[in-house]
Amino acid sequence: MTPKLFSRRILFLLVFGIFVLPSCQKLLDYIHAHPGDGDADFKSCNIKKITMVFSTGISTYNVHYLFTYNIYGNPVRITNDLVSTGNPNFYFRYDKYNRLIQTIRPYSSNGLYETFNKYAYNAKNQIVRDTQYAFGHMSGDTALPDPNTYAYTEYTYDAQNRIIHQSSRVFRNNTWVFPSEVDIAYNAAGNRLPGDYDDKISLNRTNKVWMFLNKDYSVNNPFIATRYNHNNLPAFIDNGHIQLLPLEGKITIEYMCP
Repeated sequence: MTPKLFSRRILFLLVFGIFVLPSCQKLLDYIHAHPGDGDADFKSCNIKKITMVFSTGISTYNVHYLFTYNIYGNPVRITNDLVSTGNPNFYFRYDKYNRLIQTIRPYSSNGLYETFNKYAYNAKNQIVRDTQYAFGHMSGDTALPDPNTYAYTEYTYDAQNRIIHQSSRVFRNNTWVFPSEVDIAYNAAGNRLPGDYDDKISLNRTNKVWMFLNKDYSVNNPFIATRYNHNNLPAFIDNGHIQLLPLEGKITIEYMCP
């Protein structure tokens, strides 16, 4: 073996050891050893595809959700083959620092979106403001919001970078309406209250984006899956619910794992 080939192999092993082995060894161990990283994620097993059995009462379909990511391992698109009201596609936009700045949930080809969210950050790179517009028009891949009607939410975080409070209100007809306050708490195991959890890695933990969108930084899943993969992530849920899209019923989850 030449010195150059040997050095390349050593470099590969080092990279593999840093980025893959600790994840497979257990994200759970890392989370408990680093309580300040309450939003630590598991990108080495990003979600690749989710299949849900959907029934109308007359017919049954398999609905497929395909996930696409950028070079940093963050989602850029979720597309599905049964787009409808309540089940649009999902686009994600990032700034030059790879921070999530927009989510758009457009329909297939009618030039409309269901929701469009814009995010603002504080000095700690935490999303502290969320402005949401509903049922607007698209120009290509760009959402065109109505500045006269929108929902506005502010977020507060704990020392572990988890959202623990959100304050919302709606701007409509030149006035603010529907104010609401929500407090979020976690137990000693790092799971959102209330809930009954398994002892495996939470589906939301595969990416910080999912944790933020669901406002759920739980370590474990609030359900018992029928089957888990070799990294202890839920692979099949026979009759359950996941927040991510959201989905209910028989759900199969495929990952991009090493």
